[in-house]
Amino acid sequence: MSDDKRPDVSFDPVTNVWDSIIHNPIHKLSMVAVVALAVSIPFLWHFDTSLKGMPLRNEPVQAPKSADQTRAVLIIDGNRDNYVAEFKHAQHQEMLGGEESCAKCHHIDKPNNLFTACFHCHSSMAQPTAIFNHTFHINKLGGNKGCNTCHPDESKPKWRTNAVHCSECHSKDMRMQKPAASKNGEPAPSFNYMAPSYADAMHKLCIECHRTMDLSAERKQPMEECNFCHAGAKKTHPNIEENGAN
Repeated sequence: MSDDKRPDVSFDPVTNVWDSIIHNPIHKLSMVAVVALAVSIPFLWHFDTSLKGMPLRNEPVQAPKSADQTRAVLIIDGNRDNYVAEFKHAQHQEMLGGEESCAKCHHIDKPNNLFTACFHCHSSMAQPTAIFNHTFHINKLGGNKGCNTCHPDESKPKWRTNAVHCSECHSKDMRMQKPAASKNGEPAPSFNYMAPSYADAMHKLCIECHRTMDLSAERKQPMEECNFCHAGAKKTHPNIEENGAN
């Protein structure tokens, strides 16, 4: 018989690898790195979501507080971080044309719930939220036989891009506007059933309107700057680099 020159190795029942791998310094270092990464991931998740590649936290949004009993003035602080904005609700309503102007802000309502508060749809501070419940509609329309109600063209796949616009059924109970007509031969943007994050929705609605108003009047302080609505704030959001500006 020839001498067996294979190394004397055994299988480690704890790590489920060969002992020779455990005692190899290169393999040992690699294993430590893998274990350390696995342990650190949960802590990174709660650390700083501004890190590139890390998902934004899904912070639930709360309703604005009323500064008075008539709710003429609202204190907007969706995630209660004290970065508040004072919104003079009654003043805006009167300035924009009374009750007929409500749809300018309350652009989509929950069914049969006019003037739905923003946070019901924009329910996450930093993430967009799906506001279309497909399963509910299937059950409401009688199961699969109701698919043609929203997807009348059987030659096309049943997808949201070729579905009947929601306004066909919900123009009255949700005050949904029909999509704008196409321009220059390009299709009009379709409703994607996603509500932007609460922060994006508030900023887009307020800042764009304030910017338009600034064009019609000379003001010492631009209405689109953060400290116009957020008392004590800098001109731009603290998470945005200001290049040394105060």
